[in-house]
Amino acid sequence: MPVAPRLFALAVAVLVLAGCGARRKPVAAPTEAPDYDWSQFTGNTAPPSSTAKQEKQEKQERQEKQPEKAPEKPQEKQEAKDSAEAKVDDSKPAAPDAAKKVSATKIGGQSVSDVSADAVATASQRATKRSLVSTNVIVGAEYEQVNVFLDNLAVQIVRPASLPDKSGPKVRSPKARKDGVAETEAAFYDPNADVLVLVQADKKATSSRALAALVSARAAPAKKNVRATKPKRTS
Repeated sequence: MPVAPRLFALAVAVLVLAGCGARRKPVAAPTEAPDYDWSQFTGNTAPPSSTAKQEKQEKQERQEKQPEKAPEKPQEKQEAKDSAEAKVDDSKPAAPDAAKKVSATKIGGQSVSDVSADAVATASQRATKRSLVSTNVIVGAEYEQVNVFLDNLAVQIVRPASLPDKSGPKVRSPKARKDGVAETEAAFYDPNADVLVLVQADKKATSSRALAALVSARAAPAKKNVRATKPKRTS
């Protein structure tokens, strides 16, 4: 092949290659960034929607706007504790008073401050020679009343309750009951122990005899200190 045609062909080939290299590569259209990080997607749950994302953001803003709760003062904490303890104490029966005074007056050998209804019934039958009808004990918030019913005669003991019942019926105090004794009743009241023994019968004389036979060992009055004198010698 002659030299001239060979140079012509080489020049054409160079021009063709230069034109192909000068072509610009197409630029990819920009894409919006996804609102979810798909690198963390496991396939078990669906990606959150933009609505859920907005609700989460609003919830966080509401929590930030809420005022912080002021810390409780020591006094308020103590008052709340005392109130709780008071409620617990109300649900339990009150414990007997350790400093309770016991009366020296006895029925059947037991103090009227703590003698049982059965013991009073037995002693009353022996003292009055009457048949027993029934017995019961009424317990109130402060006082209790022991009732023994015989044939045409009744014996009552009113005293401070050993186990007060705040929800129980109202029981009049021994002193108030003493002040309201009827004409046919006979009563003995021990002010030191705050105990009343009351006998009810159809007649005053019957009530008084039954009370005297039932109650024993009443508190004796204090004796006066009498100075003993020696007899004088006579010459």
